[in-house]
Amino acid sequence: MTSDELELLGARVNDARHLDAFADFVAMTTWDVEQRADGPIMKSAAGTTWRGLSNLMQRRGYRVVRELGAPAATSWAVHLRIIPDVRGAREDAPVSLRHT
Repeated sequence: MTSDELELLGARVNDARHLDAFADFVAMTTWDVEQRADGPIMKSAAGTTWRGLSNLMQRRGYRVVRELGAPAATSWAVHLRIIPDVRGAREDAPVSLRHT
């Protein structure tokens, strides 16, 4: 993995399996991503996300996930649940308004 990828992962990687999973993810080719998108999960939300990544890679001419750049690859990895999302509360998370 590149130093940029390792730096971006930072707190996201709390054990070796996340690091290994991310390393495998960024090494995936367009064909690998397409196979994942067309696999048994293709009609699920995860399959739709893999299809989106596949379409992006094909449209933009990326040959491997790493070519997207460290920030984009990390975002896709979080979205695909390859690595955990440790950013805290998301901006689009529902807001709970309590009456006191």
